Amino acid sequence: MKKSIITIALTLLIMAVGLSACSGQEDAPPQQQEQETGEIDWSQFPIIINGEIGVRADWHTAPGEDFPTHIPLMPVLDALGVSASVEYSDPPSVTLEGLNGTINFTVGSNVFFVDGQPVEVWQPSVLIGADIYVPIPFFRVVYGMGSAAWMSGHVHLDMQAMDDMH
Repeated sequence: MKKSIITIALTLLIMAVGLSACSGQEDAPPQQQEQETGEIDWSQFPIIINGEIGVRADWHTAPGEDFPTHIPLMPVLDALGVSASVEYSDPPSVTLEGLNGTINFTVGSNVFFVDGQPVEVWQPSVLIGADIYVPIPFFRVVYGMGSAAWMSGHVHLDMQAMDDMH
């Protein structure tokens, strides 16, 4: 009897852990304790690329949001080995090669052009100082990666779709 109670308890624990791992929303933020200032230090959450490369970078929170919605474009492209040309006009424009084709966009717009075809994303790209930030779904919807989502306290970008992790 005691053995079966322990088995049932362990089974329930394993199921609870599995459900919590699968229940996170795609763009839900990680949970972390706040610093003494009341601000969360988002630089503690590297961006994981293809399960290996951790890019340490600052995050950007879109107006009206209380968690980071944007990641810096250039450090991620560098980690992927992709170069981009940026024309720092007013507003700046970016051209790069993605998995879906040539990507062009104007910073501040939520419309990105892939091989000349418009692709709309829920938030626009932004410029903070000299750094360009793109919404997290940019890498999945526009760039062409299989996955771009919050998981286990980090943004994971992966060439392969990771449906089994959701």
